[in-house]
Amino acid sequence: LMAKASSLLHHLAKSIGDPGELLSRVNDEICESISHGMFVTLVSGFLDTTKATISFSNAGHQPPLFHNRRGEFEEIKASAPPIGIVPATEFPVETIHLNGGAVYLFTDGITESYDENKKFLEVDGLIKLIEINSKLSLSDRLERIVSKIRNSSTDQHDDITLMIIECK
Repeated sequence: LMAKASSLLHHLAKSIGDPGELLSRVNDEICESISHGMFVTLVSGFLDTTKATISFSNAGHQPPLFHNRRGEFEEIKASAPPIGIVPATEFPVETIHLNGGAVYLFTDGITESYDENKKFLEVDGLIKLIEINSKLSLSDRLERIVSKIRNSSTDQHDDITLMIIECK
């Protein structure tokens, strides 16, 4: 399923410039060809560096976090079901003006990893890690956050994926 979804995204993104339309087309293709009960979650986004905006649509994935330049966090809630659940689904598009802020996209392997107290990190724990490392460069911040998660979580069974998007 992941290979098919990845292939469809790669192929269709070349000709579709709207993240909601892209997810809708991928969803229709997946719904036609997979077994009932299989699905995939994902966020599709388009970054406009000239306007410092990111437009994205969410298909049941972990809600991205927007950390604005004032230090405030906003969780961008999931706006539609996962890919493969409901045919002919519309996927709303949200546009965020980065204005010196950053968007954090992550898998549940991040929030379901364990902290040093052997409790789930959850979104609040990720926010704390971002705050602690917010003054670092993007690459150093990414490395520190992922390293802290890997070092605290000895029984990691899920993938750990974290993407940071900022436009200064």
